[in-house]
Amino acid sequence: MALASEPSASGVGQAAPDFELETTQGPTQRLIDYRGRPLLFGFFPLAFTGG
Repeated sequence: MALASEPSASGVGQAAPDFELETTQGPTQRLIDYRGRPLLFGFFPLAFTGG
């Protein structure tokens, strides 16, 4: 799950805060594992929830 004490706004060109996410098909993904490489990710709130 995301680990953050307080939400904060980040802008274009600023570094994102470190976080980790559980996946449905493998190990936990951590932002720090991709440091220095281009990364694109998307969020789909309520996707596949039927409501």
